[in-house]
Amino acid sequence: MSTTAGSDHHDHSENDMHDHHSHDGHSHSHSHTEHNHVAGLGPTVLDIGDDVGALVLYTSAELVGAEIEISPHDAPHQRRHVAVHTREYPGGTAHAAVYYGLAAGCYDLWAADGAVALTVSIDGNTITESVWPEGVLAPT
Repeated sequence: MSTTAGSDHHDHSENDMHDHHSHDGHSHSHSHTEHNHVAGLGPTVLDIGDDVGALVLYTSAELVGAEIEISPHDAPHQRRHVAVHTREYPGGTAHAAVYYGLAAGCYDLWAADGAVALTVSIDGNTITESVWPEGVLAPT
């Protein structure tokens, strides 16, 4: 598993298998050791650089707790998920999932029904901001 302090996603290792929800009508198993239970409770650390960027995905309050999957556009089975958290900042509150360490390129974000809900372009050394489409259900 790979996490960064304050991060919301986890990558999966090959050591601890478990069943997961279905993608495109089929189930699969994958593994991870544990979730970061303090994710979203403090500042977020982003891993960005020359060819690596990040995505801040804003959502409605109703999606807090949902885990929204992202994958490279050309590799839909290479998914990782990030939880939506309420985030406090000077002057307000936002509900967002933060994806860090994304190689520059196009990415798909997946709805609960297994369809692509949104495609975003990530540039290196940049934090991209996007909004989850209104009315689209996210996986829980």
